[in-house]
Amino acid sequence: MAVEYPAARATLDAACAAKDAVNATRGAVRGTVTLGTLTSISVIDLPTLLADLHARHPEVRIQLRAASAGTTGLTRQLRDGDLDIAFLVFTSAPPVDLHARLVAEVPLLLMVPADHPLAQRDSVSLADLAGMPFIDGPPGYGNRMVVDNAFAAAGLERTVALEVADIGTAATYIRNKLGIGFMSWSMLDVSDDSGLVTVRVGDCDLTWRLYVATSATRPSSAAARALLSLIEEAVSPAQ
Repeated sequence: MAVEYPAARATLDAACAAKDAVNATRGAVRGTVTLGTLTSISVIDLPTLLADLHARHPEVRIQLRAASAGTTGLTRQLRDGDLDIAFLVFTSAPPVDLHARLVAEVPLLLMVPADHPLAQRDSVSLADLAGMPFIDGPPGYGNRMVVDNAFAAAGLERTVALEVADIGTAATYIRNKLGIGFMSWSMLDVSDDSGLVTVRVGDCDLTWRLYVATSATRPSSAAARALLSLIEEAVSPAQ
């Protein structure tokens, strides 16, 4: 009979804990950390953070996993034990089965082409946007959830004309007049002369909240704790 997945995961966790205990007696941190991350986020300098981890703990290996199904997919993988740590976006309080620390709060801005009719407006309402085509991530992506929830709360429907898996590419599609979109300059890393204009939405505050999360039901390895410690150091000054 095949071993049930939760039982197999518990066996692996126990073996990892035993290795950590042995390594601790030698003053070393070893092991592999599987980190899930979203596409096109620059609010945390992940390459520098991982370089710092390597400098402090050269025997820790990192397996970086980009989101294939956004926050929804990463959350599922974290719960299943396929990820040790994940960067996730939540639109409400994080689930109780996860330990989550807020990393950043970023306002989402309405971006339109510079020659779009809305570009001349001081502000718009969500109702003004209901019939317009949008560029956004697929369902399950954090930015998509934030905006979908806002329209649903207002009792409005929204048309996503084009879904892009890498939200960082959305600016190009908006610039080419395939739709408008809610995103952030920091996410997109585009300059002020990119051909895009931001327009204030007067009746809604859209905020993208990024968290770093681990399972609350499974102990973290020493290697994962070392990485979390560095993330804490990187985040603390901004909190």
